[in-house]
Amino acid sequence: TFTKAFNVQGKTCRFTVEAPGAFAQFRKRINLLDKDYYLSLNGELRGGVVQESGKSGALFWFTEDRKYILKTIERCEVTKLIAMLEDYGDHLEFNESSLLSRYYGVYAFSYNGEEFLVVAMNNVFQTGAKLNFVYDLKGTTEDRYVAPEPKAVLKDLNFADKTLRFAEERTRRHLVHRIHNDAYFLARQNIMDYSIILGIHYLD
Repeated sequence: TFTKAFNVQGKTCRFTVEAPGAFAQFRKRINLLDKDYYLSLNGELRGGVVQESGKSGALFWFTEDRKYILKTIERCEVTKLIAMLEDYGDHLEFNESSLLSRYYGVYAFSYNGEEFLVVAMNNVFQTGAKLNFVYDLKGTTEDRYVAPEPKAVLKDLNFADKTLRFAEERTRRHLVHRIHNDAYFLARQNIMDYSIILGIHYLD
């Protein structure tokens, strides 16, 4: 780890880069240049709010160019992520079209005896298209409905009466294949609490 200490209002504050070498190697494996990555992180962050649809209470920020999201994360999750980082890199190298989020680095802030950690990840909706609906799908029905208000992240029961149609069968097969490979990788890592984020943009 790399740690830098400084004073804020007379109290010591520490900023720590978790596993910097391992994450630098991971970013290199997936062809993300550090200069581009840190250029985005050095801009003004937007957000710092809790997503209404989530139970974790995590805070989210977007980089100014909206390429990356910073999300608060628990220490046990950091430990797991670092432990699986090499296998995670292997999976993405052999499955370039994987739907898994890309986690690029973890950073810890300590102030006044408290610590919070953030993980930097890709923003899958970094696109010019306006999203009409966003769904967070877990494949279960327990507590999976939210009031369909504007900008709300909807859940499985909101999606239950919807059907996805594909113009070509090979597109559907390719998507199912990607989901299967990712789910198999997560199962081998003993990870079971995950979901698919689905954004819908209407062309007309």
